[in-house]
Amino acid sequence: MSELNRVIKLAIIQNTSAQRAAVYGLVDLLNVANQFQRQHSNSASQFNVEVIKTPIAQRLKQYQIVVLPPAITGPPSGEELTNIANILRQQHEAGALLCSVCAGTFPLAVSGVLENRTATTHWALADDFARQHPNVALDIDKLIVDDGDIITAGGLMAWVDLGLRLVERVMGPSTMLETARFFLVDPNGREQRYYSNFSPRLNHGDAAVLKTQHWLQTQYEKQICIADMAIYSGLGKRTFSRRFLKAT
Repeated sequence: MSELNRVIKLAIIQNTSAQRAAVYGLVDLLNVANQFQRQHSNSASQFNVEVIKTPIAQRLKQYQIVVLPPAITGPPSGEELTNIANILRQQHEAGALLCSVCAGTFPLAVSGVLENRTATTHWALADDFARQHPNVALDIDKLIVDDGDIITAGGLMAWVDLGLRLVERVMGPSTMLETARFFLVDPNGREQRYYSNFSPRLNHGDAAVLKTQHWLQTQYEKQICIADMAIYSGLGKRTFSRRFLKAT
């Protein structure tokens, strides 16, 4: 995600209980990062941020990043929750990086993308989350869990940490540090690098390779060889190797 000359389409899904300060704080943070990035190069990567309010009546266009903000009164429920979960599943299957803060992790879990993976949420919601989603490895000691194609963040104010992580991914550490200084945020004190910073390329359009990438994220504790990946993808070993190299 660090290539130049890119417009990164990012959607923030504002459900009925979303913390408005987080929604528009993220908009401001990412727009400030855009300004700093333009000072370095007119051709540098830029965020194009859209706020999408629920209910979402139709299938969304494809985004590179989709963010679920924290909630003041708890996670969404009922039809709104189902609506958001369906959107998340569609976006993820097409290669979007999914991100959540606080209660935003609940719709992620309902969508199925967190099965057998590690995530975090607000500590006060941990018991409810663990009871509802026992197949998700919940680690509330971590402020940020960066799992490649999914990033989850903890408490209500962790949207700042998520925003800086996205700036660093897309624009690099220099612009991230400039943005942090502008907002008087200490990234060294807040940043918690529990997982690799490797950012897989997911928007390449090869469905078989993308399917295998998502599977790999759930198999990190196992020794996986190219033959295993080829079998899972449904492709021959040589064909898979060629397409994986081209896509990633």
